[in-house]
Amino acid sequence: MQNSLKKKTNLALILMTAILTAVSFILSGVCVGLTAKRFQTASARSATEFCRLTIDADSARDYMISRKTDSDYDEILGRIESYRESTDGLVGRISLISYGNTTAVCIFDTGGESLGKKIPYDNYTKNIKAELINNRNSFSVFRGGRVISFSPLRTIDDMPAGYVVAESGTLIPKKYIPLAVGVFLTLAIIGTVMAYLIARYIDRNIFYPIENITGELSGSGVKLKDKSEEFSEIDLLGSAVDSMLDLVSSGRENLSRAIYDANHDGMTQVFNKRCYSSMENSFRNLNSICVIYFDVNNLKLMNDTLGHENGDIVIKRSADYIRSFMKEDDCCFRMGGDEFLLIMRGCSFRRIDSVVSKLDSDSPYLLNDDEIRCSISYGYAYAKGVYSYEQLLSEAEEHMYSKKTQIKRILNMPDR
Repeated sequence: MQNSLKKKTNLALILMTAILTAVSFILSGVCVGLTAKRFQTASARSATEFCRLTIDADSARDYMISRKTDSDYDEILGRIESYRESTDGLVGRISLISYGNTTAVCIFDTGGESLGKKIPYDNYTKNIKAELINNRNSFSVFRGGRVISFSPLRTIDDMPAGYVVAESGTLIPKKYIPLAVGVFLTLAIIGTVMAYLIARYIDRNIFYPIENITGELSGSGVKLKDKSEEFSEIDLLGSAVDSMLDLVSSGRENLSRAIYDANHDGMTQVFNKRCYSSMENSFRNLNSICVIYFDVNNLKLMNDTLGHENGDIVIKRSADYIRSFMKEDDCCFRMGGDEFLLIMRGCSFRRIDSVVSKLDSDSPYLLNDDEIRCSISYGYAYAKGVYSYEQLLSEAEEHMYSKKTQIKRILNMPDR
């Protein structure tokens, strides 16, 4: 199975390299083609500009009307022909053509057409016939691998003399096709050799180490799949990694649970006093804070009379009642056997008023229906801006003891 995986990897590398080589060659060809097209356009436009400077528009118009040439005509045509030859095939043909309503007339032409030769409109020129007759605008078109540039030539009194038409050479000469094929084959061979070398490198630096690592793991106590024909070295390594990840995940869960247990009261699941000590400093610099001290009345008598199991139920009900007032930023701590502290951070006076009103309306809040009745006492203090945290705690505790005395009197509870 491992050898099969190696073969698949090698074949994939070779195929990918071949595809990348082909794509690179095609993209290069496209880029070369676009560049060549721009160069063709520039060459054709340069040819039309040369002719506009070389040909006298008034004389050209006279040649078209008279259909007679002279020495000047031959000299101009010779200069145009010399320019075309000097481009070494970049410019294929240069003409000066006068376009009329029914047909076009050749004035100058390096392709061998004589003065006065009638040139019928083809499918393309029919579509732009009005433009050609107007003889105003320059433009270029791409047809059959050639760029054809049209540039108007007008007389000194702004009469149309015709269009200078220059054709570029072919986009890619046929003689370069064998060269392009040779370059492609060379790139394909180089790419295949590189893929082979990469495959050897992967085999030496990946597959071989994986086999060694798997062997080490199999003897380290990490549970692996049975090594058989159904599993490759990659599968076995994956099995080992999965086992190690399970161990790490289990350790993370155990650590999270230990951290939770260290900071929470096991009975009520609220924060414990140890957690309060670690967070106390953060309560000293809040914009606003409300502390509410809670204490369970009659808990000791409950424990002594009905047992600690019933006392634990009362403690849990106390925590549940306090939690009913909490929001996201609030913290509740069990400070002792029957004492709780609720810290409300960033709270508004409106919320404090709502919480205190609820506490007052519930008071005395009974935590059980036994013959030994337990209730909850509370005291609060609120500050905003600059405050003394210790003073707030002292004030809340003082109010709580005052409330405890009041509730005991209402419920006729013993003073213990």
